[in-house]
Amino acid sequence: MIYGTIAIMKQDFFPFIKCRIRDQYIQEWRENINSSSKLAYYSMFKLNFEFESYLSNIKNDTLRKTLSLLRTSSHSLAIEYGRIQGIPRNERLCLCCNLNLLDTEFHFISICFQYNDVRNKYHLHYHWPHVIKFISIMKSTRRIHQLKIATYLKESFNRRNLFIEHLNI
Repeated sequence: MIYGTIAIMKQDFFPFIKCRIRDQYIQEWRENINSSSKLAYYSMFKLNFEFESYLSNIKNDTLRKTLSLLRTSSHSLAIEYGRIQGIPRNERLCLCCNLNLLDTEFHFISICFQYNDVRNKYHLHYHWPHVIKFISIMKSTRRIHQLKIATYLKESFNRRNLFIEHLNI
């Protein structure tokens, strides 16, 4: 009779343990994201520990990779490049415009006038850019929005790379 009771206890206990381990992992994951200066923007739109729909919605490998790199701050914008190079945060300015603003993901997607035509092309231009709109763009689960932002990023990064290459000549 004791063996049957232990078997029942194991049966009930393992789902509880599995759930507890998952919850602890998610809590640690969230704390790591929130405490990382590198992932400041990511923590604004990545709220849940779950598969991101853009990974299956965007079939083009280049577009999917471009969006992934921006979302995880693995890009060449001055905010990230400067962090790696040890440049003080307040000196990581956009080289593509004369607004003297930090070259952040938000600036790149919403503000820098170097990409206004591309922004208009993909209907990403808003009269007054703000972080809330930026977050809603990055959080969108609609395939058409994901494709627009990914394509915008690809074209804008290509333009940015040419512009910066020209500056270095």
